[in-house]
Amino acid sequence: MALIDISPAPSPAALSQTQRRRSVKEKNVEVVIRASDFSLQNPLIPALTFALCLRVFAAVAHLWTRGSWVGFWPATWPQVAVWSADFVLPYLALRFFAVAHRASRRNWRKKVAQGLERGHELQKVSILGFARMSEVRDADTGDHILRMSHYSRLLTEEMGKLPENRAYVTRQYCEEIFLSAPLHDIGKVGIVDSILKKRGSLTADEFEIMKMHTILGGDLLNELELKLGFRTFYSLGKQIAYHHHQRYDGAGYPNVLGASRAMFVDAGIGKPLQGKDIPLSARIVALADVYDALISRRCYKEPMPHEAAREHILDEAGKHFDPDVVAAFARSEEKMTRIAREFAK
Repeated sequence: MALIDISPAPSPAALSQTQRRRSVKEKNVEVVIRASDFSLQNPLIPALTFALCLRVFAAVAHLWTRGSWVGFWPATWPQVAVWSADFVLPYLALRFFAVAHRASRRNWRKKVAQGLERGHELQKVSILGFARMSEVRDADTGDHILRMSHYSRLLTEEMGKLPENRAYVTRQYCEEIFLSAPLHDIGKVGIVDSILKKRGSLTADEFEIMKMHTILGGDLLNELELKLGFRTFYSLGKQIAYHHHQRYDGAGYPNVLGASRAMFVDAGIGKPLQGKDIPLSARIVALADVYDALISRRCYKEPMPHEAAREHILDEAGKHFDPDVVAAFARSEEKMTRIAREFAK
């Protein structure tokens, strides 16, 4: 089969150098911000420092011009007031700016929070539209990608309760699974309709072409991640797109080629992943994908009752699916059926 290639991506070395430069700039900015915050929160110290520096400068100038200390020290109350003003005025100014700064910062934080919330919503809607590209050509899938998001997050939260996953499966990880799960079949945009919409079983050759959607989707998301130059939800999306058809017993696909990109050349080259070598995100989405496919109507089959789908998944523990993910599915069965009803076509 022909090699699928996309436009050249930045080299890892170039990306690493760019990231180091960004890191240095960010640290410098952070130091300046912390220093200014400290000055505004503790005005006594910078005001005293300013007054002391001013007096030292005045002392040096007095000695330089007059050659002695005569007339330097305050002898009258007006002179004492002038000396005090060197401290009091900066102190009062800093106190005033501190109040204004806190009010401005509250307003700024509110606007940032609103912007982040809107950006997050825009991101979710954009991902949904992006994922719909793979669904729009196959009307039978209905709201498959919506259900997939919710199934996957639910199973991820359950997996996070296991001791070995608590440090890894964070709230952010659950959210990234929710965002990236809809992209699992994005590579289907590259599969011809005669195969994608075929009613009935695929031939051996057609099935090999259908397998390509994992490579196409994974390569696409990998390319986007490389061009951004920093970690995003595309990292999980790439894992899921590549490996959501892997099997726990090692009999799945695609074949794994290369470290950074799994470019497809010919069937049979490389070795499929097995067991815990399959990324956790892909093991979770694999079960969610199969469960939804079983209980949904497709052009080549009728929907299966939940009970039958449940038995199939339990039987496949240790074969198709990670036993831990199957156990998480069993614990979440009621919630899974509720999601299926809520997002039914």
